[in-house]
Amino acid sequence: MGCGRIRKSTEKNRLTWLVDGEMKDIRSGVIDLEKGHSVEVSTADYEYGFVLIHGQFCAKTSSGDKFITGIRHDFHEKPFGLLITKEETVTLTALEDSLIGVGAAPAADKYRNKLITQEEVGGGQRGKDNWSRSVNFIIWTDNTKGNMLMMGETIIPSGNWSTFPPHRHDYKSDDEVPYNEIYYYRFERPSGAGLLWQFDDDNKMDNAYSVKNGDSIYMDKGYHPLTCMPGCDMYQLTIMSGSYRQSKAKLHPDYTYILEENKMNNPYAYQMTKE
Repeated sequence: MGCGRIRKSTEKNRLTWLVDGEMKDIRSGVIDLEKGHSVEVSTADYEYGFVLIHGQFCAKTSSGDKFITGIRHDFHEKPFGLLITKEETVTLTALEDSLIGVGAAPAADKYRNKLITQEEVGGGQRGKDNWSRSVNFIIWTDNTKGNMLMMGETIIPSGNWSTFPPHRHDYKSDDEVPYNEIYYYRFERPSGAGLLWQFDDDNKMDNAYSVKNGDSIYMDKGYHPLTCMPGCDMYQLTIMSGSYRQSKAKLHPDYTYILEENKMNNPYAYQMTKE
């Protein structure tokens, strides 16, 4: 438990786990799948989420479901997601060269498998000026039935800040619910980079992580704003796991002035796909 960064190479045509054992109730990886190749995944006691970062794939499950995504050319287009319940085996086959983000969390109950289409993805623009970004709610509270797992995306323009004002989701209260997060990063250019700052209310925690293409960061506490270098846009896949299966976070009081000055509401209040 805690926080850290994973910088690990991936292999073609297999599931590469990136965060696996560092956190209690969540793991993540990627599938870099060449056209015509397949990967088989057994979910066991976990539910799995698959987010298409680019490409196109079809999926067949051991219970007889068949799903086909549309084509996603790059991360600026709306995503497709796939939620597979526990006690299943799913085979993913690339119809185009594909990069697929994977999240998994323990599952007490078994639900129906579901393909999330572009039309079912919620979100929109957040912030303004050099702290604007766009968010996609993919495997979410109100468009899927699940146990603990949720997945979304943030696309941060060149030179901008994200996750601002800083927020946390450490405790159960009127303002927040606790959940752990993993972030997976891509950039428009392989040389792209960013910085993530993690801190707490009494300054006992004060960590900074450089972020490069293909990196993962995991955390179970603290505020965590992020900035992207100039010259290329940044992509963040967010994998979340919490017993309340909600996205609801508390803002750091020192930075709420930026919302007040711009007459904006808390963007991390209980978030739904249809706002």
